[in-house]
Amino acid sequence: MSLLTTAQQYADQKVERWFLVALTVISAWLLACAFLIEGEFGDGYATIVNARYFFGDSPGYYVQRGPLAAVVLWPVELIVQALDLNALDVRPYHLFSALLHIAYLYICWTLLRRAPGSGSARLLAFATAILTVVFYCYAPYLSHDLLPGMMFLVMIFIAHRWLERPTLADGIYLVLLGASVTLIKQTYAIFWVTIVVFAFASLLLKADGGRVTVRKWLILTSLAACSAIITWLGYAWFIAAQLPDESILMRPIRLAIGVSEMYKESLSDIFPATLYLRNLPNYGVAAVLMVIPGLVLAFRSSDARMRMIATCWVLSVTVIQITGFREIRYLAFLAPLTAMLVVPVAQKILERRNIVAVLLVGLVLFDQARSLTVAAEQITTAPSSNVTRFINAPDETGNIYASRVLSFLFDPSSPLQGDRYHGIYHLTPILLHTLQEGRTPVAIVQSQTELGLLGMQPGDRVYSANFDVVRRPPWQPNNVPVQLDDYMLVAGNVATVELQSSNGAFEVIDNGSRVLMFYPAPEAGEQEPFISAGTLPAETARRLYGELAENEQLEVSAIVIKALCQAGACSYATADQ
Repeated sequence: MSLLTTAQQYADQKVERWFLVALTVISAWLLACAFLIEGEFGDGYATIVNARYFFGDSPGYYVQRGPLAAVVLWPVELIVQALDLNALDVRPYHLFSALLHIAYLYICWTLLRRAPGSGSARLLAFATAILTVVFYCYAPYLSHDLLPGMMFLVMIFIAHRWLERPTLADGIYLVLLGASVTLIKQTYAIFWVTIVVFAFASLLLKADGGRVTVRKWLILTSLAACSAIITWLGYAWFIAAQLPDESILMRPIRLAIGVSEMYKESLSDIFPATLYLRNLPNYGVAAVLMVIPGLVLAFRSSDARMRMIATCWVLSVTVIQITGFREIRYLAFLAPLTAMLVVPVAQKILERRNIVAVLLVGLVLFDQARSLTVAAEQITTAPSSNVTRFINAPDETGNIYASRVLSFLFDPSSPLQGDRYHGIYHLTPILLHTLQEGRTPVAIVQSQTELGLLGMQPGDRVYSANFDVVRRPPWQPNNVPVQLDDYMLVAGNVATVELQSSNGAFEVIDNGSRVLMFYPAPEAGEQEPFISAGTLPAETARRLYGELAENEQLEVSAIVIKALCQAGACSYATADQ
């Protein structure tokens, strides 16, 4: 064994130790997030509802969500039911997600060991392409966008091996992986498409000495078709109860049509075409700068696997960009492929040992500084938006009345520029009803102005927002949603209060320290409610109660506020309120 080989082995062992240190730190962060963060994005809540539909008593099922993401939650559902945990407590699911994403990081690193380059180059590629701002934004949650990327890379590795030497085992692996990723999210059907297209191009160009024959390509296409059949039947079976009148062949088609019609607005207004371009730094500054040279090196390489990775990467980016639905997380699945592509570039730069190598290391450190800032914010700011505490603040009596969207802001100035949803948890009345497995009726409040028309009774719970919060044009320089300062979210119970006229206003009799939301009497029609600690101006009383306000004393219904969120900051009533 030469001294050079020994030195290289020592260097690689040192890199492995650095990776284990990084994995340990990130694992600790993910586990901390699992216990501290008590909110979830809308997709995550919908996945939990679907899991409870399969393993519990939830009356609802979100057909647009891939069923496999819910099916794999069965261990969590068993624990939640055994321990009788709060219906809105998402921490067990976050713990499961943390374990999955720890495994994701380890497997990505294992795959990256096969990239052509030194351990140092692989570590830099891993840091800049995988440990990105996008990763830290979504890893603590039930994400459908990270783990499938690792599965995509595994599919490419197996497909490459199968094309070299077809075996039944590898064929089965490909079929199962291809069906699994598509049952997580329909978009991932492109995984098989890109692999088949690469094989077809290799066949036409007679690349690698004619490695891909017509017979191999036809069999590979048949394997893709098998995955498609499993996926089709899977979706058809899981949504049978929601579309009972449709045939098994038509159900997935009806599902696709329904998803495409989800938004009545123009998709280009909701999801701008420049979204991914504006957020390139969030996929890793160094990775973005190196991926084009990496593609060039891969296409020029004699390594068929690297060419397959490059082809799949280019085709995937193209498809995602031209698709009308755009969120920054939708490109997160490409992180493992990007890491593979940039390893050779990082290796060439490191071999030069010049200012460019120093700049590369500096850029990677810059990437990590931004990413770790996001990680720190997840720990410090996300727990302040405690959805479970907010929903549990009112007394658990009566029926529930909830605005059509309840928005909980934990990161209003999200680093994901122009992203419609990041940094905001959204909870709808249907989610609230189905998460609680239909135990309590939930009525939808279309607008705060109609609170007086709903026939609410004393003891009923009310969750009321004056509007729903998402990022929309005009985009703000600091990425904060428009009109955020005016946003107000209230939770409380309906109560009967007595008012006494005094000095041109009405005072609540024996109110104590309660904060109340006064809403109009039915005969007043639709009116904006009024929040006060117990004093109601005479003019406001006339607006809310009409002729009744001419009396010296009034008995009216109001909401006793138990939780109040303004511009993302929440406060809660004390025990004596």
